[in-house]
Amino acid sequence: MSQLSVSQQIVQAVGPLVGGRCYARTFLQPDGALPPWPAARFVFASLTTAPSICGDGGDDAADYRVQIDLADAYGKGEAAFLALRAQLLAAMQALGATFVLDGQRDEFDADTKTLRCSLDYLVYQSN
Repeated sequence: MSQLSVSQQIVQAVGPLVGGRCYARTFLQPDGALPPWPAARFVFASLTTAPSICGDGGDDAADYRVQIDLADAYGKGEAAFLALRAQLLAAMQALGATFVLDGQRDEFDADTKTLRCSLDYLVYQSN
């Protein structure tokens, strides 16, 4: 499974939860304005190849660390944000055992007035 394939799986799982606003690397900002919320972005934080006697398998056999950032308007409240987070976790879990939750960080962004959580996933393909 290549990085492109992993990206497509994340977009298919997370996109419907955030109105299709699931992006690679950055939150899209139309005309410099704040993006509509909720939204999600994902970043490939690292890649580890799986070496073997035949060399490494490249992208298709690599393990990835992916960070998924979820953001929603503060005014919707903490309970609504936690419910959205729970839906994202369930959608990622439905992708199978290849995607393993490895950590989380929560924050409030004062500039955008959004609640945010960063979820770290390990994507194991080498097993």
